[in-house]
Amino acid sequence: MYARIGIATVCVLVLSLLSGCAEQRLHPLDAELFLQRAVAAGVDFAIAMGGIRDGIRHGTLGQDEALALVEEAQERLLAAEKRLKEHRFPEYDEKRKAQAIEKLEVLYEIGEELKTSLRQKSDEDIEALYLRAMQTVSQFAIENR
Repeated sequence: MYARIGIATVCVLVLSLLSGCAEQRLHPLDAELFLQRAVAAGVDFAIAMGGIRDGIRHGTLGQDEALALVEEAQERLLAAEKRLKEHRFPEYDEKRKAQAIEKLEVLYEIGEELKTSLRQKSDEDIEALYLRAMQTVSQFAIENR
């Protein structure tokens, strides 16, 4: 009896490999969840940038604190990007995945520019970068509704 169960299990595994079920693609709902988490990381980044902008503008946030906040927000972006890259999405979601990764990379670069502006104490650049981040995140959220 156990031999039959073992043979049946092996047959099922072989058939699943041959049929492509073992491709390890995400279920569409899981893919959507990962995309929405990436959008959330982008929104968190934009919120952090707003707090940094306001803190610098009103003198309630020091340069070191602001740099630490940017780096924390960038770490969340990298984590979201890593999660997207680790998984194979359904074919019809691969384009959305690529666009999400691109947006996360753009936001990360904005963070790098923000760190440079913070070191140079350029308030005008900080404002412009904040607006660019908000525009990028808004577009990102609209594309992934």
